[in-house]
Amino acid sequence: MSQPAASASGAPVLEVRDLVTTFDTDAGRLTAVDGVSFTVHRGRTLGIVGESGCGKSVTALSIMRLLPQPMGRIQSGEIRFDGRNLVTLPHEEMRRIRGDRIGMIFQEPMTALNPVHTIGRQLSEVFLLHRTKDKREALRLSVEMLAKVGIPSPEIRVGEYPHQLSGGMRQRVVIAMALACRPDVVIADEPTTALDVTIQAQILELMQSLQQELGMAIVLITHDLGVIADMCDDVVVMYAGRVAEAGPVERIFAAPSHPYTRGLLNSIPRLTTRRKSRLNIIEGMVPSLAEMPAGCRFQNRCPWQTAVCATQPPLSAVIPGHTVACHRTAELPPAAIGAASAPATGPAPVPATTAPATPLLEVRDLSMHFPVKEGLFQRAKHACRAVDGINLTVHPGETIGLVGESGCGKSTLGKCIVRLNHPTAGRLVFEGTDLAPLSARALKPHRRQLQMIFQDPVESLNARHTVGDIIAEPLVIHNLGDAAWRQTRVLALLAKVGLPANAADRYPFEFSGGQRQRIGIARAIALEPKLIVCDEPVSALDVSIQSQVLNLLLDLQREMGLSYLFIAHNLAVVKHVSDRIAIMYLGRIVEIAGADAIYREPRHPYTRALISAIPQPDPTHRQERIVLKGDVPSPIHPPTGCTFHTRCPHATDRCKAEAPALRPAGTGDHQVSCHYDL
Repeated sequence: MSQPAASASGAPVLEVRDLVTTFDTDAGRLTAVDGVSFTVHRGRTLGIVGESGCGKSVTALSIMRLLPQPMGRIQSGEIRFDGRNLVTLPHEEMRRIRGDRIGMIFQEPMTALNPVHTIGRQLSEVFLLHRTKDKREALRLSVEMLAKVGIPSPEIRVGEYPHQLSGGMRQRVVIAMALACRPDVVIADEPTTALDVTIQAQILELMQSLQQELGMAIVLITHDLGVIADMCDDVVVMYAGRVAEAGPVERIFAAPSHPYTRGLLNSIPRLTTRRKSRLNIIEGMVPSLAEMPAGCRFQNRCPWQTAVCATQPPLSAVIPGHTVACHRTAELPPAAIGAASAPATGPAPVPATTAPATPLLEVRDLSMHFPVKEGLFQRAKHACRAVDGINLTVHPGETIGLVGESGCGKSTLGKCIVRLNHPTAGRLVFEGTDLAPLSARALKPHRRQLQMIFQDPVESLNARHTVGDIIAEPLVIHNLGDAAWRQTRVLALLAKVGLPANAADRYPFEFSGGQRQRIGIARAIALEPKLIVCDEPVSALDVSIQSQVLNLLLDLQREMGLSYLFIAHNLAVVKHVSDRIAIMYLGRIVEIAGADAIYREPRHPYTRALISAIPQPDPTHRQERIVLKGDVPSPIHPPTGCTFHTRCPHATDRCKAEAPALRPAGTGDHQVSCHYDL
């Protein structure tokens, strides 16, 4: 929580009253935020949670008066900051408040930072606008601020550009810009969504420590309920532009009173959830602004819907401080959050058995080095060791989880396995054939058995082609069937991934993020492969959509006998879907074991740090985090000896001089690459 026993007494620093925000579009005037009210007190953190399209970010932009013009406007309501109504303030006065008294941390740091200006120039601009006219003084303050948010060598970083920094450091720069003038309120819009769990933990601890030092209020917008439980004092649950439920975070998590809140909390994969069981889901999706139902906006997805839901429910107090907008709150059964997974509706889970003697895939001493060219003649002076001697096996019907921070080589390894990258060295033995040396022509027959689901469905789906053409493309490439057969096959694949038949004639932009990911899955299974590399397939999805996609992947595995290499940075998700988990660091596997064993008894200090950084969706549970020093080193100049020794709290002289090999540890097939038994 932001700080112990933070008091909510006294006048709030920020108060939103009956806020209504609309957008003028070709379809008419659409209401994105409809009557939202909440208060934030000094030194406290308010979390705003809900699926994409619920109005969270529009609420934040309304407070900052940054709505896109001329379409967006605050139609009615008040936003009172220190007693002043921001809605009616002249633009010049609002500019003086924005960045000075109210700061904002934007979701995507590469969008928030100008790529053609140095970090120092962009941060200095804040001080020049609000604190000083002296450029040297502004630069000095910028260096101090970068040091405060934990960026090493800040005097050097001020002269660098955004692309020269890691994702975690870019987010720290955005935080430094938001906090530069010591604002009273900071609005953080998804500040950790795209970050690894270790970097996320560092960012959250940074925000909490700065909050305690500066006494500021934080409005935290996120769809990660673990972050909400870890950071917030109070929480507002938004759905389709309205407040569904609001109250203290402990109360909301312990006794959620709105069906939507219960659905969100129950759809989270937890470390205690039975592996490969079906996750609870919220059927359907958030309605579009142009097609809002009359009455309760959640009624079309609610399992307790009745005729009374046709009228709009008011926000009513369950107990003092806890409000909910539901007609049937008093009639709902007691909440059982995380107690059990939903009963399986598909084929029964495959019982755990001894792995077959012959693996489907054997990766042997695999390396992928990219040349780094320098100088006038662009000669290769160094090599980026993205993958550096990987050994791995995948058996039929097995899921191997691959975990590690950004820059560890996970995606590169996945692309090598499906031969989108040509390995520098090593073997890729798939069903007895080494794929590594094969030419494109010789590789084509094997590509039918190896497919990939990409992280970003927007970039991996051709925007100019219909969904039907996208899914049929692998069938055309491999010359399977005639046009009529392909059309029938496409419709069958759409049905298998839960999409309607008319989706075949539509384009990717017409679908939500979860639906686009289903299209990517349909394309991946079109050729009935045996192994699918899933590269962060749910990292950008809301928890409710994430659970639907995970259930779909598990159902397809049971039905088709698929094997998965599942790459992700959400360790709870990886544990839920995996049989074994490999922990990867700087191009090498440092630990591999059964999914349960690696969480129950981690043997590598890096694995322990990753697990300690997982935010738990329980505000009463606080686990001690293991803080790692710095970021992942560059694979161009990796450390000698153990590559993890520069960040390891247990490093000795032996770790600096001698590289450890994978060795047996613990029980069963547990292996670890560390000199010492921790």
